[in-house]
Amino acid sequence: ELERLWREGYRLVKAVDLVTGNLNVPAGKSPVVLTFDDSTKEQLAVDADGDVKPDTAIGIMLDFARTHPGFELAGTFYPNREPFAGVAEGPRLLRWLYEHGFELGNHTKDHIPLNQMSGEEARRQLVLGREVITDAVPEANVRTLALPLGAWPTPRSIAWRGTWRGQSYAHDGVFLVGAEPAKSPFTRAFHRHAIPRIRTTPKGASDPEYG
Repeated sequence: ELERLWREGYRLVKAVDLVTGNLNVPAGKSPVVLTFDDSTKEQLAVDADGDVKPDTAIGIMLDFARTHPGFELAGTFYPNREPFAGVAEGPRLLRWLYEHGFELGNHTKDHIPLNQMSGEEARRQLVLGREVITDAVPEANVRTLALPLGAWPTPRSIAWRGTWRGQSYAHDGVFLVGAEPAKSPFTRAFHRHAIPRIRTTPKGASDPEYG
């Protein structure tokens, strides 16, 4: 997939860059956002020496960068509680992503569909989901949300702004589960609080996030 994107002139940006229209790619190139939900061990893991495992998503991206001059790491990770399969180095891996130019976005703490709970519990999940990130990376500014399983809270406005026990959150952009490509952020058809995504799971693979 990286080979195809590179060949067709796409360059990586973060989700928040799409939301804000800060699409700093070379002239003649097109922006693309890679998002990674659920912070799984297949996305990022390290070996006994602390090196990124080559068969993870990040390992593949690092290898691609070595063979494609000009390829820059970017993308957005949406972790839940116990990042990267609950390994002890989970918080350190979140920091590694932040320090290497990746965005960390809210995906709630427990990954329960927000339509299965009260508004109060939805706000709690979003505050605690942000804290999964800020506990590991205090300086991180959590500006986007990926809805667990694409489910909306009631009312929907809870998804982009709210408060729970004195702690507030605000999301500049909200991402859906899947469907079609997102519209340009410079058109009236772009809705930053309901941005579609395209699933990239290999054909035949099982993906609980998308069914």
